[in-house]
Amino acid sequence: MKNQISGLNNMKVKFSIILILCSICSFATATAQSDQELIAFDIPKSLFFTDEKIWINASSLVAGGASESQVIYAELLDSKNRSWALSKMPLENGHTLNFLQLTEKIPSGNYLLRVFTRISANQQLGDGVQQQLITVLNPSLPPRSTSEGKPVFALPSQSNSILENNYTTEEEVSVNLNVSGETKLSIAAWNPYLEGVKTQFTSQEIYDSKKDVVLLPELFGHIVHAKVAEVDTTRTYFLSAHGEKSALFTDRPDVQGNLYFDLGGFRHWDHLLIQVEDGSTIPDLEMVSPAPKTTFKSSFQIPELQIHPEDAAFLRELKIASALEPYYNQEYRNDSVPVVTGFVADQVYLMDDYTRFETVETVVKEYVPGVAIRRKEKEKEFRVLNQPQNFMFEENPLMMVDALPVFDSDLLAGFNPKYFKKLEVLNREFYLNDRNYAGVISFSSYENNFGLFPVPDQVLYLDYSGVNPFITFQHGFAKAAVQNERIPDFRSVLFWDKVPSRSSFTFSTSKMKGLYEVRILTTDDSGQKKLTKEYFRVD
Repeated sequence: MKNQISGLNNMKVKFSIILILCSICSFATATAQSDQELIAFDIPKSLFFTDEKIWINASSLVAGGASESQVIYAELLDSKNRSWALSKMPLENGHTLNFLQLTEKIPSGNYLLRVFTRISANQQLGDGVQQQLITVLNPSLPPRSTSEGKPVFALPSQSNSILENNYTTEEEVSVNLNVSGETKLSIAAWNPYLEGVKTQFTSQEIYDSKKDVVLLPELFGHIVHAKVAEVDTTRTYFLSAHGEKSALFTDRPDVQGNLYFDLGGFRHWDHLLIQVEDGSTIPDLEMVSPAPKTTFKSSFQIPELQIHPEDAAFLRELKIASALEPYYNQEYRNDSVPVVTGFVADQVYLMDDYTRFETVETVVKEYVPGVAIRRKEKEKEFRVLNQPQNFMFEENPLMMVDALPVFDSDLLAGFNPKYFKKLEVLNREFYLNDRNYAGVISFSSYENNFGLFPVPDQVLYLDYSGVNPFITFQHGFAKAAVQNERIPDFRSVLFWDKVPSRSSFTFSTSKMKGLYEVRILTTDDSGQKKLTKEYFRVD
């Protein structure tokens, strides 16, 4: 694996540091592979509309504790083994409470939700991939409706041991939990469409085979894996990731055409741009998913989703709840470690501090003494002063706009920089992986949108989002957003947490009427798990 490092300083002593880091990485990789990763996850409910998040409490552990993986994935598969959504969730000490965002493109249906890491996906079929069935409802792409049979919205005929059969809306409920052992408890809207159907499966039960893929331990962050059809191991590919911040990464293909861009601690971006240094059109390029390539057994079937006309009242209540869910109390928090996404500039120019001119060429000539403009074969090129050795470089520097490499110096020289906020100049050799450049000139725009600089047609745009942010909950996951009383409480999840054995707990019902399912999962000292279900109605 070739680690891609963004923002290297130009000093050659950095190479020694890189070698040390590579040795550490190799050692960590070997350690990570010595133990099998055990993946586990839990979700509070299994019935969703497409404007909701699937909240996932997941872990990746090895025998000694937390695994080395820094990213864990959640993927949604349909009955034909097609992927409809993939979420990159950050791990912290082997655990995460994060989400997979559903979208309007997903048709109504029952789906297989599975969770894995880049390491665990390469293990033999076992505990490295965990999965369960869920139901997704999309009003724009509804499921098949049938009037045959009867609606299933009736309280299951069983007696409750810890709860009453009926509660009112917005009622405070106190419950004594008379069970021992580690206990996970969820109280959420019931999913009648998977009632009586097995929903949780081991990999051995459902997969006929798994194709081996390249092992990419993600020990620092997400690795973007791409593959080109026309292999030229001498060509450098540039990948720039763009969001609130931008960063640049490079790689060259191996003999099989694989490109690996290790984005490391750079986590949050909205899209990617890929190009080659000579500005030519990129040959066929395939983005390789981190998901394992599996085939379902013929005996495994995801049941078809059908709704009954009389389900309408329940579904209306559930739709209201899904629309209000984003207003509850989750908060995004920033990464604890700052990420260097650029380079250490020798000069920084804030454009608003100077007279605005209509071309980059005039700006450079008027107040950037360390950069000159030259003509070569009727085209304008930039020359940067090599400050340590006091002479001008003879080639174009690395030119960037919001971390996007620019290879047309004539176009950049004639561009109007009115939306550029800052210019940074590096007046010395710049090393980026195995390449060196004759200095750097880097423009940053106000909105991180290239300042309207035209992106060449040869640049490949990829709608490829980054790793989700870390999330915290101020008042607990399933509590109402009391900070804004104008938002009606239509939670479909009333409780989702661990509870001490033989203890009492409280929860409050919401305005959402209908049937709720209580799932009590206990684990005894020997590791044996037991699932108990109870049901109640809110009127």
